[in-house]
Amino acid sequence: MYRALLRAQWKSSAPVLFLFTMLAFAMPLGQVLFTQVAASSGSPEDAIMILRLLGESSPVYPIMALYCGGLAASFCWADDQRGKHVYALSLPVPRWYYLLLRMGVGMTYLAAPVAAVWVSALIAVSQVALPQGLHAYPGGIAVRFALASTVVFAAAFSLGTLSRRNWIAVAWVVGAGIALLLLFAMLGLESPIVRMGRWIINWPSFIDTFTGRWLLVDV
Repeated sequence: MYRALLRAQWKSSAPVLFLFTMLAFAMPLGQVLFTQVAASSGSPEDAIMILRLLGESSPVYPIMALYCGGLAASFCWADDQRGKHVYALSLPVPRWYYLLLRMGVGMTYLAAPVAAVWVSALIAVSQVALPQGLHAYPGGIAVRFALASTVVFAAAFSLGTLSRRNWIAVAWVVGAGIALLLLFAMLGLESPIVRMGRWIINWPSFIDTFTGRWLLVDV
């Protein structure tokens, strides 16, 4: 059944998957070539220049991880939503097993852009003459990309399982949270939601993968 779902999802998502895999592959190479980091002579004076240029262009990684994780999750439920979930309900398997199959298929396709980032990073760092004290982390940035995209995938995949009634409940909760934020802002106080959000974003939260340093080359 896993192979059948894999083939069915491939038919509907292959063009977009290929596009984003190519974009993911272009990120490290483009970052090195277009920021002229590859023109480094390896002298100590180039170290600050390399870190500054890579730091300025590094936001492209979490943005791409956000798109890749979200798209991989949306493709998992696209066919079911078009078919009103008739196919899923007709299968003689438990609901939890079908969810695991769908998640496994989505994670399989998510591995393509992750691998593309890793291979591209390896090629990119081979084109740079690094000054003494700087080190390349192609594997590190690929792992960080994988973690960030997986976090987005898990969140979007969970939202895709919600019923209409659950979506209405989520909308009410979000609306109440926004109203609470506005109320505390008008009173000049810090909302507990802001404190909670700060706690969620910072380490050891998984969301910290988006807010940290995304540097292909670092000290």
